[in-house]
Parts: sequence; C-alpha cells; structure tokens
Amino acid sequence: MAQGMTSPKLDNDGDKIEKRWWPQIQARFGHYEDLWRQHVFPLTGRPDYRYVREAVPARLAKLATASYSVFVHLAGCHQQLDPRHRHPDLFATEGVYIFYSRLYSAQQSIRRFITEVADVQNEYNGAYIREPLLWLKSYGKGAKLDELYNELVERTSDYRGQQVHDWGFPVIEGTIPRRAYFGEWTKRLEEKGLGALASFFNEEDAFKKFETQFVDAVRQATEDLKFAEELVDKIWRVALDELNALKEAARYKADQTLGKGDSLRWKPVSSPADEASS
Repeated sequence: MAQGMTSPKLDNDGDKIEKRWWPQIQARFGHYEDLWRQHVFPLTGRPDYRYVREAVPARLAKLATASYSVFVHLAGCHQQLDPRHRHPDLFATEGVYIFYSRLYSAQQSIRRFITEVADVQNEYNGAYIREPLLWLKSYGKGAKLDELYNELVERTSDYRGQQVHDWGFPVIEGTIPRRAYFGEWTKRLEEKGLGALASFFNEEDAFKKFETQFVDAVRQATEDLKFAEELVDKIWRVALDELNALKEAARYKADQTLGKGDSLRWKPVSSPADEASS
C-alpha cells in the first residue's frame, strides 16, 4: 500500500469497471470491497499499476481473479438493466439473453471463487477441503448457503438455457413466462412450436392466464439480480472470516508482499487488460 494510503476505496482506487458500477453494487454486495481492500489490493502494483504483481503466488492471484470476475459479471447485469442503456420495449427480447448469460457466468464464477478460497485455506491454514460447497454448508451458521447457491444455479439456468439451446420462449408485450410456469411453456413449445402462442390466445381465459403466467421481464431480472447479490455478499462475508484468520500468518503475509516495488518494463497507456487487473 502506498505511503499515506491507509484505506483504499473502490470509488477512488478501483479500475474503470469498479468505479463505474460500485455505486450500484455496493448496497447489496458491500463485502466485495472489504475483501478487495484486505486480500486483493495488497497484491497489486499500485500506485504504479493495477495488475496483480507477477511474483505473487498463483493461489493468491487466482483468488483475486475469481473475486473480480464475479464483480464484472454482476456489473454486466446492472448494465443491461440500466434504463439509460436498455430499450424499454426490447429488453424482454434482447436484453434478457445477455442479462441471464451474465448472471449465469457470475454463478459459475462464484463456484470458482469458493474453490480458490478453499485452496488458499489448504495452502496456508493446513486445512483440507475436498468439496468447497460442503464448506458453505458447514460454515453457513444456519444461513443454508449451499441451498441458496443451488437456488441461484436454478435461477440462472432456465431462462438462459432455453435461449442458448433453443430459440427462446414467448415474449408478450415485454413480459416473459414466470418461473413457476416456465416448464409448462417449454412443454407447449415442444409440442406445437410457435403455434403454441396462437393456441394460447384462442383459449377463453387467455387474458386471465396471461396475467397469472407472465411477468414483466425487467421486474423478474431485477429480482434475480437482487437474490444473487445478497447471496454473494453472505458468501464473501464467510470468505472474509476465513481469510482474515490467515492475515497474521507469517507465510501468508510474506506472500502478499512478494514483488512489492517491482516495476513493469512496458505498461500500456490504456488497454482492456489494464481494466481487468484489480
């Protein structure tokens, strides 16, 4: 940490993505900054450069990368929901695909983050964690983090999967099938293809069913993002408890400072990699 810099903050010391989206993300995922400040920032070449230093052991560098990747994908979700960027009438047909692809990637990155935390514990604390998700179950303190994570897997698989592996699902006036009726609509489409829509509209109680079975796409995506961010905050809080127990371990402290003061032979003025280095 640079002299005089006692408490780095994302809105000042993060990269462009973190500075741009931290105001939207911090309300529900505040522990991201806590972990970044204590276990990621010390690994970087700041104030000279934002990259994790080359000399830092791979286990610590991969932990930093996994944490950052979750943030990047959540930021991508916020970008899709931002009214300044999305077309009000097209989110259900265009934005949903990108949003749930991003949310799915965040879910996958969470699993990788959990694995990296376990690897760091194994390396520096003498722990031996075979199944990282079991770590969540045992450490959840009644929060049932493993069950919540499994629910997130479901929430990121249905809407995304139908679009990735098939053409998609019905969109009616900016609405999409509610999750409770998604399986029913998938079956309708398998049986009749797009003819299922005309069949639905010809039913006597079609409008009543529409009100029950469909939900505004932005509203559904917003609810799923809220669920994801509240869950990752709980997981990062658990990770902080575990990683903070290592902060005074001599080897952990030494490895965090390896290469400190090293400079780069060449540093691009601006590049995508430089913005993905925190």
